[in-house]
Amino acid sequence: MIEIIASKMAFQNFGEVTSGFYKILIFTNILPILLFLFNFKKTALITLILIGLIIVPENLTLNNRLVKLKEESSNIILFAYQNKINNGSFPKNINEYKFKYPELKEHINYTQKIINHSEDKEYIKDHFGLIYHVGTRNTSHMLMKSDYFDNSGYIQWYYYPD
Repeated sequence: MIEIIASKMAFQNFGEVTSGFYKILIFTNILPILLFLFNFKKTALITLILIGLIIVPENLTLNNRLVKLKEESSNIILFAYQNKINNGSFPKNINEYKFKYPELKEHINYTQKIINHSEDKEYIKDHFGLIYHVGTRNTSHMLMKSDYFDNSGYIQWYYYPD
């Protein structure tokens, strides 16, 4: 069961390709079951522990980072909206933002231009994008305040694996 949860979390942390590796490891759980059925109980237990050691520790670390990134992203969104209230527009960058988890700074990108595809300054000042990655840079979580993809005024969440 733990391996299944780790596989699902691997999809969010690493993307489609690497999470496929975790799914293969889950299917290797049949090996310890067969060993147990044929009375190789110690070997079955050692095999189960090895499979768990391959999957679980890294995913626990990355899941902890994912939770912190979601919290940091929420704080950055709050910062952006406070800037809009105080200055009339979303910030161009987050240089003035004080990170709660400074070690995550390299995992987060804030921008106005990548999301908006416009040179119209009035259009740009009412939009922003926040992109973060957990395990690999190829797997992105995006939060956008934009009507480029949706005409609502809400912040949209998008996920791009690999």
